Amino acid sequence: LIAPMDLWSAATSVATVGALLAALWQLQRGIQDARERDEDRRVERALQLYEDVISEGATHKAFHRLSVLLRRVGSQALPLTTWQIMSDRDLGPGGFLDPDDNTKEEAFADLYGVMWFFERCELSLERKLVSEDVLMATLGFHFWWWGQILFNLRGPKASQAVHRLAQKAEAWATTSGHLRDWQTRCETDFSGGPGQPLNISPSPVKSTSPFMAGPGEHA
Repeated sequence: LIAPMDLWSAATSVATVGALLAALWQLQRGIQDARERDEDRRVERALQLYEDVISEGATHKAFHRLSVLLRRVGSQALPLTTWQIMSDRDLGPGGFLDPDDNTKEEAFADLYGVMWFFERCELSLERKLVSEDVLMATLGFHFWWWGQILFNLRGPKASQAVHRLAQKAEAWATTSGHLRDWQTRCETDFSGGPGQPLNISPSPVKSTSPFMAGPGEHA
């Protein structure tokens, strides 16, 4: 026979174990729910960055105006619709984005608006504030395309985020199978030609622009 006290102890132990298991399940579920909420927020932030580019607003307007300008400049010398590949010379005296030319102030500001957007995207990725897969699925092509357009623009410090994100997008597109489609859609986009591999550096070009960032400068 089992003493009543032993039965009580056994029942208490079973109840304690059951309560512990229930608490552990609730904790695990809470952690899982929190992770899902965090991922949902990262997806939302990635989609918001995409919306900034395609919807009416300051960022969209900067991208649009700069694209129109580069298409006009690029198509002037060739009998087809294409976009000018920018270089540091374009920001120097007489360049089509010469910051000392008062008629080009808006275009110059648009260029920096585009580059600062890339900086914001890169920081969001580094801090894991956005879903990288969603960001690349929505903006990856834009990263790659602008990386081609600004390939030879290396002077402004803000341009470095463009190049890094473009390389990251190219790697993502290679793995996901999108790169060939991007290349096919843009066979004459870049000064009349196709895109080039982005994991190489251009030949250095000496710039005469005072807006090229040097030691101790900010751009």
